[in-house]
Order: sequence, then C-alpha cells, then structure tokens
Amino acid sequence: MAMARSQDYAHLFKDKKIFRDKQGKPNFNTRFIDRYKYTFNSIQALLVKYGLSECCEVNPELLRVATLEYFDEVFEMKQAHKIDHSQPEKIYSHQIFWLLRNHPIQIIDFKKLQELDKLEYLHINERAFTDILVRRIAIELEERFEKNIQIDDFVKKLEKHKLMKEFRRKLYYTFKRRIYTSKSLLMTIEAFMSSAQFVLQIT
Repeated sequence: MAMARSQDYAHLFKDKKIFRDKQGKPNFNTRFIDRYKYTFNSIQALLVKYGLSECCEVNPELLRVATLEYFDEVFEMKQAHKIDHSQPEKIYSHQIFWLLRNHPIQIIDFKKLQELDKLEYLHINERAFTDILVRRIAIELEERFEKNIQIDDFVKKLEKHKLMKEFRRKLYYTFKRRIYTSKSLLMTIEAFMSSAQFVLQIT
C-alpha cells in the first residue's frame, strides 16, 4: 500500500482560495466527490470490459487517498505558480501518477483470475490506468480539433491506430518496469499531444 504524502488533508477542505467555481465560491468538496466518482466509474467500466468483475474490485480507501494526493499536488502547484486553472495534460499526469502509486484496484480472487485465463491482467492497475490515460488523450485531441477535422468515431479510430497501440504498449511497460514521476509523465503526454496535433494540422 502506498504511503500518503501528507498525514492531514484538512487544508484542502478548509481552502477558500485555490479551489473555486466560476463564481469564485470555494468548491473543493464538490470537486473531490466528482473526481472520486468519475474515477471509480471509469475503473468499474474497465473491469467489466476486461471481464474482471468477479476477481477485482476498487478499494475505496486507496482511491480516496489517491484522489487526495492528486488534489494536494494541484494545491501546491497552484499556490507556487499563482494560477487558477490547470492544463489538461497536467491534470492527466498528476492524477494517473497518484492512482498508480496507490494501486486502488485490488485482485480479490487470484484463483478466479487463473480460471478465467486472464493472468495478462496481473498488473491490473498499470493496465487500467494506461488505457484510461490513452482514452483521455484521444478525447482531448478530438475536442481540440473537432471544428477543423471531420472524422467520424475519431476517438475509437485513434485508440485502434497502430501508433496509439505502440504508445499504449510503451506506457504500460514504463508503468511496470521503469522509474517515472508526475513531471516525467507530464512531459511524455505533452510531447505526444504536440506530435499528434502537428500531424492533424498538416493532414
């Protein structure tokens, strides 16, 4: 189990300046709950897709800590740089990093995993969060180019493209075998997004 960076996250819930809505009102509680639910539902959907609902589950406490870790890092970043909004790439990199550090997806029935012949999902957290990250990148690219590029089922086509599959494979390997930080992950995402945007612009 990953250790939390801070023993006390009370400052996040007491915050009146860093996390605010469009009207300027503090809204950390709402952001935390929304982020937690969205992540939980995204993971659950993948477990169903993988056929792992019987042998894997989301640990609520580990997901809670991972979500708090993410917001704690965003809090520090916004304080240090005096910014109101985070770029999508930073949101993806920081959140995925802390989810991977805390491993909220737990294998609860290893025997069942074997019976289902799904040992390829032994590193379930690395696999799931690789897929979640790739999908978020695809959705972000679609939103940025929706007005300029008319491609039906853009996200599905991009996810299935051989270059995206190779990118997914390398991410998965990195999460399993290599040392990485939220900053190195951010640089990787930014580099990929820039390359993809360049290709889309000249196509």
